[in-house]
Parts: sequence; structure tokens; C-alpha cells
Amino acid sequence: RNGTVNNVLFDSIRGGDKVLLSDTTNVEATDATMITSFGTSGYSIGSNAGVNANTNTYVAWCASLPTDNASNTDGTITSVTKSNSFMSAVSYTGTGALGTVGHGLSAKPQLVIYKRRNAIDGWMTYNETSGATKYMIFNDTVAEAVSSVFFNNTEPTASVLTVNTGTNVN
Repeated sequence: RNGTVNNVLFDSIRGGDKVLLSDTTNVEATDATMITSFGTSGYSIGSNAGVNANTNTYVAWCASLPTDNASNTDGTITSVTKSNSFMSAVSYTGTGALGTVGHGLSAKPQLVIYKRRNAIDGWMTYNETSGATKYMIFNDTVAEAVSSVFFNNTEPTASVLTVNTGTNVN
């Protein structure tokens, strides 16, 4: 909080050595010196100055999700999910064709944030208030826009997300 470094995101589906920067469009990076392990009651940090510099102050937002990665075949695209009653983390490999992805929740999600991990792309968002005909880019200052290329104008359900041909989501 008292320095000028990127906002870093980690999750236990990809592993502590996989890094996404939520304030950039960068691809996923690998760095084993940031988060060294996840445990049932927290995580261990490494020596990287981005997460552990002497005298710097940090803030972490954490969510407790199940410890096992679950294969999810609810949609036409198999995903790996970790979910509890109000949040899920989902990983899948896009097909480039209209499809559905299981999200692991038992209710329609109100907010979905997508990040293509292997290419420079913005963080696409769906939100319940705007609906599936609109999208916003999480890390950009552009206004909400209308397009069917990302969500095919199809609302999420209690089990799946619809992804269209837009490379940011599929």
C-alpha cells in the first residue's frame, strides 16, 4: 500500500507460482518467489519484493474455497472449479466456439470476471445489473458497451456461464 507495484492475484487452482496482474493486460507469469504455498488457514509468502519488501505495507483479500480442485462437466467446456456458497474460481481452456462453462455455484452469479491467461487481453466482466448484452473491461476506463461476441446475449444460469467467440472469454 505504500509503494508502486502491480496488483497481483494468486489462486490455488493455478498454484502459488502463477501470477496475474489485475491492473494490466499482461499474460499469466510464473514466479515461485511470491506465494510459496497455500494452506487451510492461509498462505506462505516468499522473498519477492512485490509481496515481501522490508518496511512496505500490504493488504490481502482472501477467500476460503475448498482445498480440492473439482472437474466440472456441467457445460460443453469442461472446467476446474473451487466454490463455496457465494464464490467460485473457475479455470477452463477455450474452444473458440460458442459454449457453456460450469461455474460450481448453485445460483446464478451476479458478477463474473474473465481473464485470458495466455495472451494480452483485458479483464472482461459480466454483471447482473447490466445483463449479458453488455460488458465492461475491468482494467480500462472505457464505458460499458454492447456486444454479443462475449456472452452471446445469454444470461448465466445456476450451473453454467455462456461464452461466445470473443477471445477475451473463449
